[in-house]
Amino acid sequence: MRRVLASALLIIVVAGGFLYSATRSQSFPHEKHQGLFPTCEACHSGIYSGDETQVLSVTPSLCGGCHNGTVQIEVDWDGYTPTADNLKFTHSGHPQLPCATCHKIPDVEGEMAVQAARPASCVGCHGGGADSHLAAGMPCEKCHVPVTQTELTTTQIALFPMPPSHSAEDFLASHPGLAAENIQQCSVCHARESCTVCHLNADLVPEIQALGTDKRIAALVASKEGRWPTPESHLSDDWIRVHGGMAEATPVQCSDCHAQQSCENCHAQPDPLVSSVIAALPRAVEGGPQGVQTASSMPPHDKDFVIVHQTAAATESGTCASCHQETFCTDCHDASMAPSSTMSTTCCSTTRTPWLNSRSACRVTPARYSVATATPIWVRAWWPARTAGTTMHRRTG
Repeated sequence: MRRVLASALLIIVVAGGFLYSATRSQSFPHEKHQGLFPTCEACHSGIYSGDETQVLSVTPSLCGGCHNGTVQIEVDWDGYTPTADNLKFTHSGHPQLPCATCHKIPDVEGEMAVQAARPASCVGCHGGGADSHLAAGMPCEKCHVPVTQTELTTTQIALFPMPPSHSAEDFLASHPGLAAENIQQCSVCHARESCTVCHLNADLVPEIQALGTDKRIAALVASKEGRWPTPESHLSDDWIRVHGGMAEATPVQCSDCHAQQSCENCHAQPDPLVSSVIAALPRAVEGGPQGVQTASSMPPHDKDFVIVHQTAAATESGTCASCHQETFCTDCHDASMAPSSTMSTTCCSTTRTPWLNSRSACRVTPARYSVATATPIWVRAWWPARTAGTTMHRRTG
């Protein structure tokens, strides 16, 4: 009777910081050969000589000396074939320790009570103070090479476990800082394609450019959608009003999440300064990350804005021009009173007009609003509530 004899070693595959055994039909029964092989070197001479090709030096002919169908059952084994992994580890490059230090089965008697090394064995010496293999702060790069340098299959890479720290509520917001501290740690599991799912400005981020590219990673993330957490600053009541200044100061930071199209949803006709800020952002392309999809929204004009808007128009006319065409003002204001005919410089009138007319429709850039009423939008929305049904418009008819 012929039986299949598995490799004398468990084949170790390291997946994103996780060791798992990929055995053949069964592992080698070390304990049954304890009397025959009193030392490990009999079958693993390469461990001592430094020849990594001889980590398992036993040959089929050596096994056949006993497993010939007469002395012992015949076995069908063609020899050891190394399996791809992402370990930096080599026996020759590691301090010489007793084999049992890493391979002993806990609480089992016998010199041949051995197993493949477990992560806990490595963490004890190489964990940098971390208490578990996948703990935050574990220096993965000490034991593992970047995933782009491995010959692992796409399926094996897909089995990489996610460290618990990556599930933290604030991880998306905090991970850029972690990557800046040690991008080599990230490279054990991630390639550049891992980042370009979300980062529109990947070409401008040094940490992302430090990662290699990888077709296997690209295939794994091809169906994933980007995720963009809302920064705390964006939740403030005056964010719409102040975001322009922040965008002007740090456009690269904005481009982590925003493409030019994000701004153009509202800034349909920006002035030169706004245009230059928008131009600093990447442009989303088909098939690439699209970034945050902003929805057009009413600026923070409260119910009294119709009374005080002339001050804002005189001092922040560029902001007004992002949404409003000049005709929006002249529908209510006498254009002859305007100190300038160019709205990007100043609004049409900085003098309160006592009587407004309702001669034509309210107009706003179509890209932002679709409004066409005989009453300007702010008067229609807020003024009636303030004046109990009366308006400043001259009644006609």
